[in-house]
Amino acid sequence: MDILIHTLSGALVGSLVGNLARRKSVGQRLLLTLVGAIAGAMPDLDAVSMWSGFDRTFGAWFSLSESGRQIFSGKHWYSHHGFSHSLFAALMLTSILAAFRKLFFRQQSLRQGLVYFLAFFGGYVSHLMGDLPTPPGSWGGIRLFYPLDHYVGGWAWTWWWNNYDIFLLLLSGVVFNLLLLLVRKVKFLKSSLVSAVATSMVVLLCLVQFHLRGPHFDYVRRNNEFGSMENRSLDIQRRVLGESLYQTMRNFDLSISLNF
Repeated sequence: MDILIHTLSGALVGSLVGNLARRKSVGQRLLLTLVGAIAGAMPDLDAVSMWSGFDRTFGAWFSLSESGRQIFSGKHWYSHHGFSHSLFAALMLTSILAAFRKLFFRQQSLRQGLVYFLAFFGGYVSHLMGDLPTPPGSWGGIRLFYPLDHYVGGWAWTWWWNNYDIFLLLLSGVVFNLLLLLVRKVKFLKSSLVSAVATSMVVLLCLVQFHLRGPHFDYVRRNNEFGSMENRSLDIQRRVLGESLYQTMRNFDLSISLNF
């Protein structure tokens, strides 16, 4: 999945936690959404090896024998889909967040910051879950259970990018949850319950969309089918969204310098 979808999936988790944390102020609940969004994007920091200046900086500092591109596609713990795409990393970074919070807010107990840790951990894990349905690539999935060498996922239900339908579903869920943050009840129901149901529905609809894609996108870096699968992904989006909405999303895609 692309970084925008990962960020939105994290924001969806954070906004759900915000709706569950009704004793917090509106500002604090909005902050939970931001925490989830940041966590949702964090695992892809391992893509720094694709930075044009990686070899002359990190590569030189650590005397790395491989180029950044080789590292990115490799299966080192610091390669893409390696350590940072693991539950261990999610737990470790959440623990570091808890330690910093305790350091700077000594008067507050860890229990008072529990919702922030939950939003961060949930947002981070949402990224990992979002990468499971993508093609295996050169990794064969993600190293979910690091330090074990086993890679999980690479199910190839969908292409890496061009998942406009998933983006719109997640965006709708986030906007809906953010609106719920401003109210306490929706037709005599607690907004936290409505948020939980709405979030579950968004996840379910995303799964349905994955399974409507058709044949799997079994692409690995060793074959030459990249272009045909990219085009098939776009054709699926045109069919699902309709020509007008598809063109709007496609123009948005082409207007940003990200793989989306």
